Parts: sequence; C-alpha cells; structure tokens
Amino acid sequence: MKITNQNAYSILQELDHQAKDCDILQKEITSAMQVVERTPRFFQSGDPDVCDVVWTTEDVVSHAEEGMGKSITVEQAREVLRFLESEHDAEFGINWYSITNAIEEVVES
Repeated sequence: MKITNQNAYSILQELDHQAKDCDILQKEITSAMQVVERTPRFFQSGDPDVCDVVWTTEDVVSHAEEGMGKSITVEQAREVLRFLESEHDAEFGINWYSITNAIEEVVES
C-alpha cells in the first residue's frame, strides 16, 4: 500500500492498534498521528511543487532527553524551534546536529 497524505492517519491508527503491546512503538505512532493531525491542510494537498519538513516540540524534547541526556520543558522546546526557524542555514537545513546546537544555545545560555 502506498502511503499518501490522505491515508497516513488511517494507517497510523491501524499500526497503533496492532502495536498495543509495544510501548515504544505506540509512543512513536502517537507522535506521528499528532503531527498528521496538526499539519495544516495546505501542506496535506499532495502538491508536487511543494516540499515540507515539520519539526515539533516533541521532537526537540525527546532529542534533548534521549540524545543529550537533558530534560527541557515544552516552552524551552518552543524557544529552540523559534531559534532554528530564524537562524537555520538553508544550505544545511535543520537536522539533529543543528537541533543539538540550538538546544545548547537556547537552554544553556
């Protein structure tokens, strides 16, 4: 089955049901479902002339905890996202390395 913007949520719901005994997988599926739910309809159009990449506060919080061993708040994660939005280098985009640097810059300063 091909996953499209139109059927992604239904597929995630089915996976969530099938993964009921796997806490880690359910957490990831729930996170993906929240992203799909919050994605503006403009970005779900399937427009072949548009490429969208979405980073969430949950991405930042979990990266801080799991990738850096740091505990940050959702508000701090929002600050990190705003920092990334204004300071990112279009040559390299936003990636885990730039998120790490942004967390260090925003949270530790």
